[in-house]
Amino acid sequence: MRPIILFLNILLLISCNQKKEKPSFEINRLEKTEVTKQPDLTGIFVLKTVNDSVFNMSDYYGFEATQPYLTFDTTSMRASGHSGCNGFTAPFKISDSQIEFTEPPLRTEIGCEDDNAWENQLYDLLSHQSVKLNGNELVVKNDTTELLFSKE
Repeated sequence: MRPIILFLNILLLISCNQKKEKPSFEINRLEKTEVTKQPDLTGIFVLKTVNDSVFNMSDYYGFEATQPYLTFDTTSMRASGHSGCNGFTAPFKISDSQIEFTEPPLRTEIGCEDDNAWENQLYDLLSHQSVKLNGNELVVKNDTTELLFSKE
């Protein structure tokens, strides 16, 4: 019996000498995160004006043509659209109310009536300028050209 009592005393002595962690009563506070509302990019944005003048692709080419437009898929972060002659797609990112194409648009290669001059200017603007979202309008501009797209 003595060995058992000796063993229990040693066990009791060891357990009493161990430091016990004090329970923490500190409340974990969640970091305050700012939620930014993502702009509404649903729908089709159709080109309405170029440099404040109404723009009609059919008038430009002299025959029935598709009006240039943009659509955005915020799940895949890819935009697609039509230049009036060719279709295109490009990845994009959003920062506040600015949309930036992260790569030049990939496009179909149909020869256009004007040797693709209009289309090349559009793709150049989209590749090098950010697109500003203002409600239901998108504005793309540089020093000489301003394109206004409206949501339909």
